[in-house]
Amino acid sequence: MSVRDMAVTIMHPLVSIAVGAAALQVMRGWTEYLEPVVLRLIVESAVLIGVYMVVLLWVFNQKAKYLPMLRDSGFLPWCRPAPARGQQ
Repeated sequence: MSVRDMAVTIMHPLVSIAVGAAALQVMRGWTEYLEPVVLRLIVESAVLIGVYMVVLLWVFNQKAKYLPMLRDSGFLPWCRPAPARGQQ
């Protein structure tokens, strides 16, 4: 594996997190007044993770790589594969 291959592999997640962090900075004006602070933490974390997932899965079209992994790990229990024919 070359350095170029590694750079291409990590580019999508790094760009996705950078876009998520930029969205968080844009929202800072709205979230800085949320009290209690734990509510601000929850809202900002949800925005960061949401933007990261949207950019990674749909903008960079990485659904085929990440959705099966998330489904198998239990993070997306509603996305279970349909049972094969003849199995209940």
